[in-house]
Amino acid sequence: MSDYDQRQYRLMLQQLERFEQGKATLSDLIASLDALLSVLESTEENWKEAFRYEWGTLETEYAISLDRGEPVLPSESMSLVHQAVANMEALLRDRVSADESALHES
Repeated sequence: MSDYDQRQYRLMLQQLERFEQGKATLSDLIASLDALLSVLESTEENWKEAFRYEWGTLETEYAISLDRGEPVLPSESMSLVHQAVANMEALLRDRVSADESALHES
């Protein structure tokens, strides 16, 4: 796996963490993850599809909320969003090398 892709995975993890800490909006998270996913160079298509599936949950819940004119996601939607975020984190942690993971946590 390339160093370039490792950096993108770490950036994705950082974006997820920022969202969980309330430092990024759902809209920002959706956009940044989409951009980072699109620039990966050597990631297998099945991994991208799994990640895109979880990302789609974020996008769907956000779009439904906008369509309904809800300024805040309802609790059921937030539950789905948090589950998708946890699933994306798991996918990413499997990709980030052990050395990189240790650096990220410090």
